[in-house]
Amino acid sequence: MCYSVGAPRGRPAFPVLLELASFPKAASPEAFGNLLESYVPLLIYVLIVLGLVGTVASLSFVLGPSKPTKTKLAPYESGIIPETPAMRRLSVRFYLTAMLFIIFDVEAVFFYPWAVLMRQLKWFGLIEMFVFMGVLLVALAYIWRNGGFDWD
Repeated sequence: MCYSVGAPRGRPAFPVLLELASFPKAASPEAFGNLLESYVPLLIYVLIVLGLVGTVASLSFVLGPSKPTKTKLAPYESGIIPETPAMRRLSVRFYLTAMLFIIFDVEAVFFYPWAVLMRQLKWFGLIEMFVFMGVLLVALAYIWRNGGFDWD
């Protein structure tokens, strides 16, 4: 590994350069067995969770209502008798707005790691994030200009 002068002892500086000679050529069967043994607690946890989910689903099926009537199946909306069917078609604009929200929300998640690593990334990270924000603003302006947010 390549360590920088002034880095804390035992911790590599950013970026870490790895030498190809430091990788093992082949894993021994003993190392593979140890790796599988380390996943045993995770396997036990998964089995417990699946068993619990199966138990709860079975209990809800057994103990749940067994005689659905027209009154029980009718939608209840705060005591008001519904005038339209509960299953109605939604406008494509609704789905478009939902997709735009998800896209911009997911892209906003990239700001958190950037803020955490800001000092390590220095000018490169700052310039790259401004480019990223510029692309987001161009996309937002394009959507706004083409009426992606209009409900009419």
